[in-house]
Amino acid sequence: MSAGAESPVDADSVRLHLSASHVSRETSLGHRVSRETSPGRHVSRETSNPDAPLPHAALLHLRGWGELGSTELWGPYGETAAQAVTGLMAVQGRATGGPRALGVDYLAAVGGVVATTTLLATALGEARGMTIDRAELGLAHTALYSLGQYLAAATADEEPEAVPTRPYSPGAQPPFVSADGIRFEVEALDAAPWQAFWRQLGVPARQIAESWGPYMGRYSRATAPVDPALAEAAVRHSYADVRRMAEITGMSVSPVRALRHRMTDEDVVEYQAPWTLVSETGETGETGVFGETGEFGEIGETGEFGEIGAFGGGCRRGSSVPRGARLPLAGLRVVESTRRIQGPLAGLLLGALGAEVIRIEPPGGDPLRGIPPMAGDTSARFLALNQGKSVHEIDFRTPRGRRKVLDLVAGADVFLHNWAPGKAAQLGLDHTDLAAVRPGIVYAWASGWGRDAPAARLPLGTDFMVQAWSGVADALRTEDRAPAPSLVTLLDLLGGFIAAEGIVAGLLARRRGARGVRVDTSLLGASRVLLGPGLRGWGVGESAVAEGGSGRRAGGGTPGADAPAGSLDATIPSVPDNPDRLAHAGLSGVPVRTDLRALPADPVFGQVFLRRGCALVTPPWRFS
Repeated sequence: MSAGAESPVDADSVRLHLSASHVSRETSLGHRVSRETSPGRHVSRETSNPDAPLPHAALLHLRGWGELGSTELWGPYGETAAQAVTGLMAVQGRATGGPRALGVDYLAAVGGVVATTTLLATALGEARGMTIDRAELGLAHTALYSLGQYLAAATADEEPEAVPTRPYSPGAQPPFVSADGIRFEVEALDAAPWQAFWRQLGVPARQIAESWGPYMGRYSRATAPVDPALAEAAVRHSYADVRRMAEITGMSVSPVRALRHRMTDEDVVEYQAPWTLVSETGETGETGVFGETGEFGEIGETGEFGEIGAFGGGCRRGSSVPRGARLPLAGLRVVESTRRIQGPLAGLLLGALGAEVIRIEPPGGDPLRGIPPMAGDTSARFLALNQGKSVHEIDFRTPRGRRKVLDLVAGADVFLHNWAPGKAAQLGLDHTDLAAVRPGIVYAWASGWGRDAPAARLPLGTDFMVQAWSGVADALRTEDRAPAPSLVTLLDLLGGFIAAEGIVAGLLARRRGARGVRVDTSLLGASRVLLGPGLRGWGVGESAVAEGGSGRRAGGGTPGADAPAGSLDATIPSVPDNPDRLAHAGLSGVPVRTDLRALPADPVFGQVFLRRGCALVTPPWRFS
């Protein structure tokens, strides 16, 4: 059971109004709207003339438990309860032997980003000629959607994944500790640097080979049961030696940085937004539609727009609204060249909003398609992130392949990639190259560190490395454990949601007349959203910062809904499993879901799943 004194927002009463002709920068900054908006508050966007009548106001209704329960069943919707009921605690606890809460308000951050995306998509749909009176977003449903790859793997038809939750020794798994006490993460994208690095540190070949698979598997399984010999070897060397051996072998290394150090970084001090949007006219926006609020371009004829089904379909031609369109991005085409989680999730979200998504894969297909557990002939995890996309196999490293990419882009509205820095220019597929064949293209790059990051001084931009460097790992610190990245891919997932948000904003900006729109997002930007005000010292105690801690409460009760991000207690109180005994003791609680396979079979939760060789979560929004 998870219990606490939390008194979060009753999100079922929260409504946001959005004009068809304006989008407020203030509203689109509301990444944590589900936590920061008071019950019953109606937020309308600002205009240059506050007395001017709104041509049409669409209503966004944020629902807490929504169709997945009620306050009578689960209590008020809040971060702790949602982490427990949706299975997030179970996934987070795989590496430590039992369910554990995250020490940051992850689901609140995701809910806020998706709420903003829904607002922007509604405005885009209306600008394109649709009439949208109401959009609904379920926050508990959104929480499940963010766990889609874990739920799919756990429910695959063919040997569903059963991840053991045996206790692992905290010192035997990453991050590792050097002889001088520096905690550090390591990363390699293939086995050769990994083997060479640990061989330099004196680990026997057998233990190196046996640990490679479990270490790479942490991205999908949220566990990393590597051989203890790795930690034993690391602690025999100073961090300077570790860095030197990493440079020799090609391994990437990052210290687990304290929040007090992260708070002095330039991007935090000057507050860089999680995504930026730039056009040829020089206009730039950060977390909102750029420029002052103003009129959209001309709006075409209004079309029919009924409630959506479970999944939206796209239309194949142009950016006009097809007759009978039911989703705000219907008629738009997205071409993506992405791998792993962040980029594919962004494309999935755009497809769920109605766009047609064309996926470029190498000849023979993405290797991740064949990684068990399988749902028919496709990896369940891969299916969860790429369902509904059409595929073109293209070797874009060749002149012929490059021409094929340009042919696809010529009929597209968005190009999305998450290639390594500099690769697009090297391939001749950068923004200027694509704009030459499609001037109206929205060019989106979902990266690790961002376009302006000093790449020479930073490690590989992967989820766990960014967690270590950005302070997220320190924010997850609990009383009984040292700082460590979560093995839930928090930043990849949140980064995918933010990339989709930025792309929808880019499409909206294009509708307003912007040309040459480029959208940049990053995992580092996602970390700033996740850590929120606490990263900038708002509400963080002086002593906690001075000691290098996260500024969270060190124990006691769970803080209320107005607490800053990162304030959620990361331990689960030891309480009886019987709710009646909890009530008798004056406590409230909800059951902690420990078996992800049971969620789709639940009579309440099962209604938001589809079965396609595994359980797939339906999109959490409805438009009418």
